[in-house]
Amino acid sequence: MPPLILSKRFLYWWYHVPPCVESFLKNAALEKITVFVTNSGIPLNVNDEMKRISPDTYVESSEIIEFTPLVEPSRLVTPLEEIDAWIETL
Repeated sequence: MPPLILSKRFLYWWYHVPPCVESFLKNAALEKITVFVTNSGIPLNVNDEMKRISPDTYVESSEIIEFTPLVEPSRLVTPLEEIDAWIETL
């Protein structure tokens, strides 16, 4: 049976996980959390915060998917092939 993939996306605002997401992570029995950052974001301490919130869960390192900053419309900088290759490793 293939693994269940649970996708939760949220804003990592002011360098903290929103309380509702933190509550979910504390109460969910997850095997792995895969962190990725988009829109020219910076992961900062997100991996450490995930480990603090859910200490029994394996936290994979952040993947940064870059877009052009402050340009409308935003354009993808990270090559699609690189993103596809990363997804295949999940």
